[in-house]
Amino acid sequence: MWGNKKNVEEIESADKKFQKELVSGVAALVLLTILDKAAEPMYGYQIAKVIDGLSAVAEIATTDTPPEHDENVEQETLDIV
Repeated sequence: MWGNKKNVEEIESADKKFQKELVSGVAALVLLTILDKAAEPMYGYQIAKVIDGLSAVAEIATTDTPPEHDENVEQETLDIV
């Protein structure tokens, strides 16, 4: 259906490259959004804490069982973003 093995390999290679570029683009957008919403310049560890807080929110939104709740991380995330 897809043709010969070489065509399948080319399609898989193009798909892998596309996925890599998509993830890279999303990561850049998340970083730029965090920096844009910040009240002041941020250090790398502060950005990491925001991303960690966003990850916890995303985990809650996608699972039935919420992760351990850390009010400090949540409040810091809300303060920065």
